[in-house]
Amino acid sequence: MKNLIIGVDLVAKVIQVCVYADKKAQSNREMTPKQFSAYLSNLSPSLVVFEACASSNYWNQIATSLG
Repeated sequence: MKNLIIGVDLVAKVIQVCVYADKKAQSNREMTPKQFSAYLSNLSPSLVVFEACASSNYWNQIATSLG
């Protein structure tokens, strides 16, 4: 799949991650912060969209540093 859009909802103890490709949701699952960090490190370059909340800046920095 190319042209992925990753939608991220930062909830208190879990992170909801929805992957969109070809204008359809391809997957939608919960991850722990540790799982999400590993997921980002293995992700090919994609558009990652975070909700606006207190921890979104932190996760934006992590995602940006991983490419």
